Amino acid sequence: MIEWWKTLASTSQVFLSMAIVSSLLLVMLVAIHLLGLEQDAGPTSKGHTDWKKQLFDARMILVFFTLLSWTMVTTDFVGFSTSNSFAIAAIVAFLLSFLGRYLIKTWFTSGGKIVSQDLMQQTGEVLKSIPPHRNGFGKVHISLPQAPFQLEAITAGQELRPGMHVRVVDVIDNRVLLVEPIEENYPGQIPD
Repeated sequence: MIEWWKTLASTSQVFLSMAIVSSLLLVMLVAIHLLGLEQDAGPTSKGHTDWKKQLFDARMILVFFTLLSWTMVTTDFVGFSTSNSFAIAAIVAFLLSFLGRYLIKTWFTSGGKIVSQDLMQQTGEVLKSIPPHRNGFGKVHISLPQAPFQLEAITAGQELRPGMHVRVVDVIDNRVLLVEPIEENYPGQIPD
């Protein structure tokens, strides 16, 4: 393996190193996201700066560099020059990461917001505790047929803890879900 590495040109070593590091970081970021361990940056302002923040967040930049580096590795091994490899990789990475994200959001949402009708009566799982009696926001994971979403949620009842299953009963301002717990024991069911 070391001998193979030494036979590579220095540009190939840089491309491959960048691809490996960015891939490992992306895997860690996806794991953090799936486990619900992300920290909120706080409320964001609406409008122009909001889309900039979403477009240039850590996930999108990491996806871009992962795609860029692996495309550069591929085109380099095929035999393209360094400048051609970079140009092709930049176009592919941009199209697949930023434009892909924009098209998915546009296709599955209305004006950058999830369509409320799609969410009604959907079920999901609490990722971040939801305070009781509409006293704060938590996060829930909802899987729509189009894609999974992690959304802010409130509840009118008792506190909902991570891992609890919930049902969407209303959508407030096209961005916040009002959820209720799903009863685990049905009437007449004998407890375990």
